[in-house]
This record gives sequence, structure tokens and C-alpha cells, in this order.
Amino acid sequence: MRFRFAKNNQRNRMMIRTNSCHDLVDLEQSVLDLGYRRLGFVGFIKHCLTRKCPKKDYYGEPIE
Repeated sequence: MRFRFAKNNQRNRMMIRTNSCHDLVDLEQSVLDLGYRRLGFVGFIKHCLTRKCPKKDYYGEPIE
């Protein structure tokens, strides 16, 4: 499983890969506390290419 994260209006991005769902959920909460937003594959690629964050994150929440 993979989760992809990026920070708003910054170049910071991160991808976490693991085969343990429990570890992935725990890591997700830690990364969200650092100010990252979870993105889907297309949003993550868009962030990598344009350095702009998409208007919505993985959960459909608007990004400030």
C-alpha cells in the first residue's frame, strides 16, 4: 500500500510504502500532524510537476 503526501505551496512531498495497514495508518496520522495533506496519484504527480498543490486533497477537503 502507498500513501502520498505534500505540503501546500511548498516543494515538500512524501510517499510511504508498507505492507502493514496498521503501521500505515499510524504513520499517516504522524505525517498529517506535520502539516502534510494526503493526495491521490494524479494530485501527487501534479504537485511534483508544477509545485502547486491541487485544490482538494485525497479526502475531498479543500486545501487552503
